Amino acid sequence: MSEFLRKKKIGQILIEMGVIDDQKLEWALQKQQETNQLLGQTLLGAGYITEDDLGIALAKQFDVPYIDLKDVTVSDEAKRSVPANLLQTGEFVPLEIVDKTLTIAISDPTNYELIDRLSTVTGYEIKYVLSTQSQIRAFLGLAPAGGPSQAGEGGGGEGGEGGEGAPQNDDPVSDVNLEFESDSEDDGGKADILKQQADQKPIILLVNKIILNAVNLRVSDIHIESWETKVLVRYRLDGILTEQMTIAKKAGPAIISRIKIMSDLNIAERSVPQDGAFSIKLGKKTVDFRVSIIPCAEGECACLRILAKENLKLDLKALGFSDIEYDRFNRAIRRPYGIILVSGPTGSGKTTTLYAALQSLNDSETKIITAEDPVEYKLAGLNQINVKINKTDPDRSLTFGKALKAMLRHDPDIILLGEIREHETADIAIKAALTGHLVFSTVHANNAIDVIGRMADMDIDRYLLAAAFIEVIAQRLVKTICKNCIEEYTPTEDDFKFADLHEPEHREIKYYKGAGCKACGGKGYKGRAAVYEILDIDDEIRAMIATNTSLYDIKKVGLEKGMTTIHGSTLAKIKKGETTIQELIRVNAA
Repeated sequence: MSEFLRKKKIGQILIEMGVIDDQKLEWALQKQQETNQLLGQTLLGAGYITEDDLGIALAKQFDVPYIDLKDVTVSDEAKRSVPANLLQTGEFVPLEIVDKTLTIAISDPTNYELIDRLSTVTGYEIKYVLSTQSQIRAFLGLAPAGGPSQAGEGGGGEGGEGGEGAPQNDDPVSDVNLEFESDSEDDGGKADILKQQADQKPIILLVNKIILNAVNLRVSDIHIESWETKVLVRYRLDGILTEQMTIAKKAGPAIISRIKIMSDLNIAERSVPQDGAFSIKLGKKTVDFRVSIIPCAEGECACLRILAKENLKLDLKALGFSDIEYDRFNRAIRRPYGIILVSGPTGSGKTTTLYAALQSLNDSETKIITAEDPVEYKLAGLNQINVKINKTDPDRSLTFGKALKAMLRHDPDIILLGEIREHETADIAIKAALTGHLVFSTVHANNAIDVIGRMADMDIDRYLLAAAFIEVIAQRLVKTICKNCIEEYTPTEDDFKFADLHEPEHREIKYYKGAGCKACGGKGYKGRAAVYEILDIDDEIRAMIATNTSLYDIKKVGLEKGMTTIHGSTLAKIKKGETTIQELIRVNAA
């Protein structure tokens, strides 16, 4: 990366060449923000530069010669040194061999994978000069590709962080045969073919494009789905799935195989689910991905959860707490011992809330250990354990229960369990909370009151529960109104009815929504915030839990004592103009 940063930027070189002026560069930089394309591709697509212009500029940027292949003759020795299948990729032309050095012409000076591969295959050191992709393919007698290669833009353009961006051809799979035929039922043979396909540059570029676009858009999940006639890519942004691209059906196996290779999974296994992970480095930041592959009727489907630490809000005040909610939660997490439980559906921000709590307690005097399935974000100062189930040898599994027993022998002050699922873990967690440890965990329950019932269902003595509990929380995420297109409006009668807003005072509230604009992609929403239901366990409620009082009566007393609810928390955000009545209806129904 540092090598790229030292190079002169491609836009400046094109200006010095007299090909573009400052006005065209400024236009391209603005356009680049909208399209996420590399700068050279943006200028090329607009017709401001030619492919030769870009090739010459890249040659200047990387300080190598630029050649016109129409005037070149390839030596027989150079041609024989390279396997025919590599030539058919259309990525390079072998030119000559001098003193154990093979000189090639390429269009992408950052294709280090190709250079390393050629060096390994041929046994020669590799030296390169630059030409255009069109000239290379024409010289080899291949059909034109879907678009010129732009990967070698080095500095990438003034808007980027170097040459880490993947090329974005119009049709990255147009020049590769993705279909395979085999009379053999040998899975190993098919796996070899799939690996060859997954390693071809068009597939690598396509998967890179899907991933990098998702990171740039700050989405939470990438879904790659095999349908009857196509492969569909969808992104989950602010909790909503949106279709991004449709890919030819024949590309599906190679795409999934590429993701498996990146995640260190078995590409030969296509009949059972697989879970894995990988990381990519973008500039100075590292983005982690958690991968799940499942077999479906029309082929395998992949879901990639994006875990970008830079997107993680670890400031308690930034999570969405109201002043009252913040004071109550902040006071609870500073108790010396006891258990705090958080509930909510998958993707509701439970992990973020717990990490923010740990971060606020994390100092040199405090020992914090976590057990997670898996560790989503690595935080400095915490000892984090990956819980893992070994299906082939259950005795070697590291369950939450086993992890918790081991953690207690390491003299922790604070413990985080990713989830309490069954009696063993619940029993040890409660006993840990009663013996001088502060314990955080999550439980699957519909609301804060149901957390009490869920723990009791795990056959935990109600008296021990009452003694250990500090606070129980339920949370959801609501979409926030785009600040660029916010406008006041009047909800319909059905809106008031379904949102359970029947009081006259509810009609006096000013309601807002997003009209839809470029900044929010026409959706009217941009970003999300958490809403909370918080029940503090005081002596009266502790006595009710211990004496097996009904959950209904506990909730009634909790509300009388100021228990916040998801409905009330969301309504408070509506009054501030942060979210909509439609979001209140949605979380009310959850």
